[in-house]
Formats: sequence, C-alpha cells, structure tokens
Amino acid sequence: GLRGTRVMGGSPPLARVFTHDADDGESAAAGMPVDAFNDPYARKAAILAGLGLGETRFRRASGAPNCELVSVAVPRTRVQASLAVSGNTVQVQLQYLPHGNLDLALAVHGAAYVRYVATAWDRWCRLAPEKRCRFFRRETESSGSKKNTNTHWSAGVPALVPPNFTSHNTPNAQPGVDVHAQTCWYHTDTETPMFAGLVDSLAGDMRVLAEIVRSLEFDLKNDLRNMHNKFYYALTTHPGHHAAKDNAGGYCYLNNAAVLAKALTKSSLNLTRVAILDVDYHAGNGTCSLFYHDPDVLVVSIHASPEGEYPWNSGYATEQGSGRGLHKTINVPLPPASTWAEYEPALVATIRAIKKHDAQVLVVSLGLDTHEFDPVQERDTAGMSLNYDDYEKMGALIAGCGVATVFVQEGGYNLEAAGSIVASVFRGMESGFCSANPERGESAETIATNVLAEITKSFPKRFVDQTKPDRGALAVTYDDELESDDGDSEGEKTVSAGPASPLKSPKDPPKKHPGNTPGPAVSATSTKPTEPTKPEPKQKTKGGWFGF
Repeated sequence: GLRGTRVMGGSPPLARVFTHDADDGESAAAGMPVDAFNDPYARKAAILAGLGLGETRFRRASGAPNCELVSVAVPRTRVQASLAVSGNTVQVQLQYLPHGNLDLALAVHGAAYVRYVATAWDRWCRLAPEKRCRFFRRETESSGSKKNTNTHWSAGVPALVPPNFTSHNTPNAQPGVDVHAQTCWYHTDTETPMFAGLVDSLAGDMRVLAEIVRSLEFDLKNDLRNMHNKFYYALTTHPGHHAAKDNAGGYCYLNNAAVLAKALTKSSLNLTRVAILDVDYHAGNGTCSLFYHDPDVLVVSIHASPEGEYPWNSGYATEQGSGRGLHKTINVPLPPASTWAEYEPALVATIRAIKKHDAQVLVVSLGLDTHEFDPVQERDTAGMSLNYDDYEKMGALIAGCGVATVFVQEGGYNLEAAGSIVASVFRGMESGFCSANPERGESAETIATNVLAEITKSFPKRFVDQTKPDRGALAVTYDDELESDDGDSEGEKTVSAGPASPLKSPKDPPKKHPGNTPGPAVSATSTKPTEPTKPEPKQKTKGGWFGF
C-alpha cells in the first residue's frame, strides 16, 4: 500500500499547492451574484497569501509552512466578440477566454447534469431579455446598479437561479428541455447560481484535479511510496462536497473530492482503497451519496449536527452506507458549541477507521468554516469553535494516517482567517510527519551508511571476501573488530561472525565430527585465514538478514 510517510529520506515535508489561472478573481467575481458569505475568488487569494504564495492585501500567516506553488494553465483559445454602436461607429471587441471541459466530472456525475452545468449560462444569455422569466433572475455586480466594467456579450445579464425545486423521486416529474425547467431540476437552493465565468472556473478546477493525479502517478510510481515526503493541495475555486450525482447546492457544483478519488482509482497507480475525510463544518452529504454503495471508498464526515445546521436532511450517524458499501460511510455529527475537546476524540476515532480500511490514498475535504469566528455558522442551534492551535493539532493527527494525502478546498467564509487556518493545518502535517518519522531530515548518505552497518553486523562472514584488504562497508576485517574494543587485549577477543557463521575465535577448541578431519584454528591476526571445514548444516533462525 501507500504507507509512504514512513520512508527514510532527507527531504523535509513539502506541500504542493495546485491552482489554476482560469479566473483572475475580481473580474470573475463581478459576474457572480452578491452573497453575504460566499466569495470563492477572494477566499482563494486569501489562502495563497496566508501560505506566502500570493497577494499581501490579506493577512500572511506567521511561520508559513514549506510550500511549492504549481499553477495549472488553462488555454485561452475561446473567442467571444462584442459589438458597441456609437453614432455611425461600430466597435468590435474580441476577448480570449479560457477553454476547458468538464469531462473529468463524468466519473461521478450524470452526463445530463454535466451538460447542463456546461451550457446553462450560454443558453440563458442567448434568450431575449423578455424570454428570461423574471423569477429566475438574480442581480450581479455587472447587471445591477454598480459601475459595469464587464464589456463582453453577456454583460448585464442577471445570474440564473431557480425559483422552486423539484423532487426527483416524484413519478410524474422530469427535467425538461428548457433552461428554466432544468434549472429547477438540477439545483437544490437559490444560493448556487449560474453566472458569467463560472464554467471557466469549474473547468480550471477539473484541470487542477487531473494535474494532481498525474503528479501522484509520477511521484509514487516507484512502488507506491511517497519517497519525497510530499502532500498535495487542490486549491480549487469552488467547493464541491454538497454536489451530488445530479444536482448542485450549498455553493457546490462539481464534487471535487469525489472526482479526485474516482480518478485515482482509474489511474496507473491501480488503487483499490481510497478514503475521504471531510472536516468541513457542514456534512459532506453529496460526497456520501456518491459512494453510499461503494465498498472501496470510505467516506468519513465530522460536522455540526444536521438537526440544527445545513444540510438539515443528511449527515446523521445512522447513515452508514448500503449494500456492499455498508459501514463504508461514517457520519460524526457533533453537539452544538463543540470545541477541540469534542472534536479531537471524533477525529482520532475516524482516523482509526481510515487505518482499518487500509486506505492507499487519503483525500481530505478541507473546510475552514469550523473556525470560532466563521460567520456562516448557525450558532443558536449548532456552532463550532476551533482555533489555530486546534488546526495544527488536526494536521498532525491527519499526518499520522501514514498514507499519501491530498487536501481539497471546501468552504470557509472568514477571509481574514482563511490563510492562517490552512497554514496551521500544514504546519501540523509537517510536525506530524517528523514526530512519526524521526529519521526524516538525515541525508541519504547517512541513512545508506547506517543501513549498510546494520547489514554488516548480521551478514555471515563466509560471504565476505577476506582475501582483499579493502576496508569498505561490507569487507570488515578482524582488525576493525579488535580496534573497536578497548577492554580486551589483542588476540583474546572473540570475533562475532553472525548467527550462522562457522568461524570461531582461537580460544575455542576445534570441533570434531565423525569421519571428518578437523579444520585448523583461525588466527584473529591472520590476513589470509585458512578455509575452514564446512560444518554440519544448522537450522536457520529468525531475526537475521535474508533469513540467516
């Protein structure tokens, strides 16, 4: 398996942070409806700053962890044209936009749903304004009263939201073909709208996940061991753990953690057991639903009780999977106003379950909204309060799972704290690696020398070419043994030759065997010892190298 964190090596733990360039933050946010809590573009910028990798307008965490930024480029090969008429002058503006696809999401989402996500905005924009039903409109920065800096063809088009929702279990209900009907079918709330620039960001998120899979295939290709002491972070723009097979909700469109887990099982690593640990404040209801019948993917979610918090109808402890996936879904709802005192034993228990599952890769849905000052929490009926020290302890415990680990960004709505939270978790990962593996930090040469020395101590002397004066790691002479002992006089020291060695010191009398001529004694100072007579075969004992 991928028990990769117990590998001897000199490299310090390294967080590889993957993000994409499909959205530039401010212009993408201009097309998004104003939300009191959710600003995914600003959250990504705040996290990069906290890790010492981005802008300084957000708080930079003190003692940033060891990170490497991997920017995944999204080709800008899609051209959009806009016309502006002023008097007798017509101006044509061309805009090169990111061009990606959502194909990777088909691993866990329905094809019709993915097609809706990819095309809904364009279909909505192509409708004449009077054909856009008024109950589906949500004003954005570019369509409202604020100054419009968005000049492309969809400028001024309001975001698309459903006015009502349809149960998929109703026997006489169907998604329809019109964009209005499909919006009511594929959305579960009005807080997850379709807007300008959304699909570009989602396509970038998919490219980030694909790049992490490729990196894992390369880094772990030797024998599925993490030889470079790395862990990985998919800093996607949009969260995903509330997205189910055929619906969006809770700010989530495509389930990034589930897509990554499924992609890993189909990779060249030939994985058969993956675990997903969801530490977001809200239950990972979408992720659980996608693997509810799957025995190979363990999904564990620690969250606020759904009796007093979103998603309200999912995340109860009684939901444990079904069929072959029974007991492969674990929900741990915590009581209202929980602190680290309640969180730690829950995390320890879930890590125990992950080890029992014998996971080869661990995917962590990293939500930041468990923070004590996160504004999205329903504190009257639920609530949770973790601080930076708690997040560092969380990271150390996760490192103790002992498997290759990939973090995937979920929620988090306190932008001032977001970067420091992620930095704290990663510092905990570093300390967890080092405390569980004290040999980390030694150079490769030192480790090789130590290993060879251990081999030398128990390797039978009969395999050592004693005719050569070489004093290498394996060709140890008797003079070396004598010089290492200050208490014994020369010529009186017994030379240890391993558990199965026939060589004895000069003090031992030669052993006689019926029908054999006893061999001569071996002098400890002899440079060319006489070849001893082969003794009777001895039973091999356990504990020596190579079974000797």
